[in-house]
Parts: sequence; structure tokens; C-alpha cells
Amino acid sequence: MDFLNSEEASLEVEIAEQIKYFILKVNETQPVLTGKEPPSPPLENILTYQEFNNDIYYLDELGYLFKADPSLTTKLKINEVPFLVEQGMEYELRIFQDYTFLEEDQTLYLFNPDSKSFEKFFESVKDLKISPDFKKLVYFNDSEIWILFLDYDPQPFHQKGDKVFLTRFSEKIGEVFWWTNHYLIFNTGDKIKIAEIDDRDRINIVDLAEFEAPEIFWNQKDKKLYLLSEGNLYVSGNLIF
Repeated sequence: MDFLNSEEASLEVEIAEQIKYFILKVNETQPVLTGKEPPSPPLENILTYQEFNNDIYYLDELGYLFKADPSLTTKLKINEVPFLVEQGMEYELRIFQDYTFLEEDQTLYLFNPDSKSFEKFFESVKDLKISPDFKKLVYFNDSEIWILFLDYDPQPFHQKGDKVFLTRFSEKIGEVFWWTNHYLIFNTGDKIKIAEIDDRDRINIVDLAEFEAPEIFWNQKDKKLYLLSEGNLYVSGNLIF
């Protein structure tokens, strides 16, 4: 389940050995689950792109990252060292503040402005999500959750660029969302959990609920958890007061 905005989530579900796509809308009186078309292919000669601050960033087939205006008539090459592009791989740009990530299949690379090149950052990544205050980034794989500080944060005290290992699980991690600026809500196995990110002492983690193979979506706007389990959609009450 991918977070699109505060009111929608995108679901990719395998049904009868076929991938189906759905949109979960949570801004209605009752949540609505509707089908959608598969994602559009990338632009010609462009492996991946992202719009950010009214500009378009894209990676071309030669491994160069460009920043361009919306019409693509004016462009600036960002990296001096081309990224080694491999045929058959899937690529995705993820830009947060002044951090530019490139995902190659499930390997995450971070652009280094000093070397003007992409450097390996994290293996087997599942997703990255920015905190509501835009100061922190959570990234995770099937077993680990990490925090990257995008800016100075006084509580807990961390400088920009600090990386914090939060926790590791033997059960597979499903999805992770920012519950607040300092807490995460996520699922491992059949359990829904909430964890703090304060690493000054032992990380506190509590179990919130348990469902069979849940898919979760946390909506920052209405402060409710939306959960899909065994074909049933559940909606929590307001979890933040």
C-alpha cells in the first residue's frame, strides 16, 4: 500500500496470479475502495523522474540525473559521475528536501553533492516516508527500521545527516507510517505496533492490535488507521487527541 496524499492510498494486490491496482479514498463519510489503471510507463529515453518544487528531476538511459523546467526545454546535469544503469532493472527517484535518492530495484542510493555521484545507502528497501515536520525520514526493509535526520532536531537531539537504527524484527515488516513527529505506527506479521524514535535509551514499542495478514494505511488528516484484512476494511477511531 503506497501513500499518495493525506486522503488516498494506492494498493497493489495479486489476485489469481494477476496484479490489480486500487485506490483507497478516506476523505468520504465511509472509505471507498475503487479500481484504477496500471501505472503509466516512463517518458521516452527517461528511466525515472519526479516533480519537485516546480521542477522535474529525471534519470536518463546513460545514468545522468537532470533538473529541468516543466517543459523540459531548460535542463541542468546534476551528477558528473554517471550512474551505472543495468538493463532489466527498475528505477525510481525519491527526493526529500535536499536529499536525492535513487532506488534500483530494492537497492537505495543517495546522491553525494561533494562527489557528484550516487552512493549505496541501504539494501532491500521497501519504502521511505517523510515525517509531518519534514525533518526526518523513515526507511525500512523486511526486518529493520531506520531514521535519517534531514535537519537539526532538538528532541531527541540529532544533527542533519544523522542515521539511527531503530529496531529489528524476526517477523516481516509490512508498512511503516509516521504516527506523529516522534512516533511510528507499523505492522509486523499479524500485529500493529507503535514505536518511539527516541534512541537515548531503550526504544519503547507497544502492540496496538492484531489482525490476519493486515495491510495498513495511516491517514495524517483524520488521525485514523485504515486496515485491510481477509477482504474486510476496518477503520479505527481517532488515535491522536
